[in-house]
Amino acid sequence: MVINSSDRVQLLEVYESYQRLQSMEMKVYFQLIVLVTIVTEEVKSYQFGPTKGNKLSCDSKWLKVLEGDKNGKVVSGSKEDLRHAVVSGSKIRIILDELYSTDTQNVYSLNGEICAQALFHISKGGFDSHQTKAYWWFLNVCTTGNVHMSRWYVGVHQSPSESKVKYNIKWFARHLGCDSTLAKPVLCTTESGFPYCGNVNNLINVIRHGAEIHGVDARRNGSRDISRWSIGEHKDRGHTTDKLPMIWLADTCWSLAYEHDEHGESIDGSLDYLRSAILNGKRVRLHYHSGYLIEADELIIRNGHVTAQVLGHVSNSGKTFHSDAYWYWENVATTGAVETVRYNIGSHTSRGKTNYRQRIKWFIDTRPWKHVFSNSASGKSIHGSKTTLIQEVKAGKMVRFTVKSASHPQSHHVSVLNADNIGINKDEKDVGAQHIRSIGYKKNGPFNVSFTSNPYWNFLIASTTGKIDESKWTVGIHETQGRKISKAAIDWFVS
Repeated sequence: MVINSSDRVQLLEVYESYQRLQSMEMKVYFQLIVLVTIVTEEVKSYQFGPTKGNKLSCDSKWLKVLEGDKNGKVVSGSKEDLRHAVVSGSKIRIILDELYSTDTQNVYSLNGEICAQALFHISKGGFDSHQTKAYWWFLNVCTTGNVHMSRWYVGVHQSPSESKVKYNIKWFARHLGCDSTLAKPVLCTTESGFPYCGNVNNLINVIRHGAEIHGVDARRNGSRDISRWSIGEHKDRGHTTDKLPMIWLADTCWSLAYEHDEHGESIDGSLDYLRSAILNGKRVRLHYHSGYLIEADELIIRNGHVTAQVLGHVSNSGKTFHSDAYWYWENVATTGAVETVRYNIGSHTSRGKTNYRQRIKWFIDTRPWKHVFSNSASGKSIHGSKTTLIQEVKAGKMVRFTVKSASHPQSHHVSVLNADNIGINKDEKDVGAQHIRSIGYKKNGPFNVSFTSNPYWNFLIASTTGKIDESKWTVGIHETQGRKISKAAIDWFVS
């Protein structure tokens, strides 16, 4: 999330300026990589609680801060409360017309209104099925009630259409703090990098303890590097570097669950504890590459070991992106194995592959995740209540789910996924959760998985009927690698 200097936010060299930001015009971005920071220097000790992490337990709630009708008229809450949450680094979720829930990646203030981009959607034929010809659809949602949908075919720079419509919209916020109070900045700097609140040592230390960083995506010396690329083609749209004042906020609700060496031998914590936490819905962050921290996009458990698929990397040289940028995607395992593949952004051109071993720390979020429902492969309810799940979705909650393959009934192979968006059927009796950020993989030995030689996006919709719809599309080309409809037992968690 970046504070854009073009929005004329004037930061004073006193902490009180942070409070004044709540009423100023700001622009906020969420980038693919939440945090890329190289930690190399020694820092002074920083006091935490009694856990091997930042916080033992966090229980801040999702709150509906604004509901507006199709014309932007306020039904409940206030736009000022929403703006207040945005500039304080809170997570924001939206619900469109009661039946569609999604996370947001980019939130900004414009002429007294709030707008949010929600980017993780693939074309659907219904709440639980994909369309035959896949395209991305990117949403720009505003408190005026306006929703702009831009559609682009997967793997090609071609747009089938766009639409501008109006929706009833509910806006939900969850503070970064562990309770109902707003998080305070860990560090504030001017354009020159001069700190006027907090200090760098504290920032580095919360990162080392697994914290998720909000507020900026630039480096702590006051600089920001932006690399722009066309959708569906390897075409550079510009590369800029500038300086701007920054506020760093930390979600410290993460705790160390397991650490092992490059051979998978335990150093601290417990693999059993990590695996149990994952199977109970917990999100996971990884600390490796001598100071690199990133959240897992998908978690796979095979015969007791965990592999995290992490896709949110773009090639860089420390503080700046490469001029000829490429994605690099990794499978990181508790065996110590790390597999990396590289592909040009918007292209099927490979930039190489490596396999190596790493010492890795695995952090889990300490926010409560509630197991609200489970269905069998046939769609039969075997735990909890489907009605409760639907109510929680409508209350703005995040959703995660585990998929147990019918061919592995003893849970020797389980995938754990985040719901990037959630559709409720019109009769409000079932939900379908779509997961976007996954690259297809194959088994590699008894514990690991590896990318296929011809990599593909594996878009997945799981529904409470037990149906799994997977749509597979070659990376960098508008070419299908098939579609698979199957049945699976699914556990559903909310937070």
